[in-house]
Amino acid sequence: IHASTRPQIRSTFTVSTPLRAASLRHAVVEFPTRSQARPAQPQPPPVRTFNSQPGLQVPAMHWSGTDPDPQEGDIFTDAERTPEQGPMILDPYGDLLWFQPVPNATVFDVQVQPYHGQSVLTYWQGKLVNGIGQGQDVILNHSYGLVKSVAAGNGYQADSHAFKLTSRGTALMTIYNPVRADLRSVGGPKSGVVLDGIIQEVDISSGKVLWEWHSLGHVPFTDSYAGKPGNGPWDYFHINSVQPLPGGKLLVSARHTWAV
Repeated sequence: IHASTRPQIRSTFTVSTPLRAASLRHAVVEFPTRSQARPAQPQPPPVRTFNSQPGLQVPAMHWSGTDPDPQEGDIFTDAERTPEQGPMILDPYGDLLWFQPVPNATVFDVQVQPYHGQSVLTYWQGKLVNGIGQGQDVILNHSYGLVKSVAAGNGYQADSHAFKLTSRGTALMTIYNPVRADLRSVGGPKSGVVLDGIIQEVDISSGKVLWEWHSLGHVPFTDSYAGKPGNGPWDYFHINSVQPLPGGKLLVSARHTWAV
């Protein structure tokens, strides 16, 4: 059949029939011509707007759970890939309690932590460059006022994976830093690039770096399960979290070593 004489093509086929049906049913499907076909257009994420704040566009939340547990308290999260990004607080049923747009930045790791005997809201904000966080950490008080923006020291940028406040008035933060390294022991080039996993303890009030640790020189490349190094920076360690332990020790999760 030529398209010039029959622009529509009809096809008939038999579909599954319920047991109660007495006869077969047929379905007719029409295939559109090339000129009629239209690719699906991506739809923007739904947002909520407010008469009292016309410029605010909060991502619309849809609760799919059937048994919310109010005893667990509020939900602390962040909005990503939306017209406005930022930290947000929801009640146990998913209804919005608070949202703070952060222009030109991504927000991660929204949580409540103790600081000087008070509970504070903390989160990381910055940019992701090839999957590496480059930014700083933020501390807000009960009125959502800024207590402190905490930056990494020694020329580094804070990563998004972990920001832990201590009882000493300090903060532990993670950093990813690409450096040149000989990767021949793991099948890579002599002059390759590897991501060094760094932990810093920073005095919050002064910003002074009190302690710094590097995965390079402590954890060998051969402990990694990240696969053979490629063209980009090799993420052999990948710090996921840092947790203070009694006695001044730290528990560090390193994803690509499958270990803590």
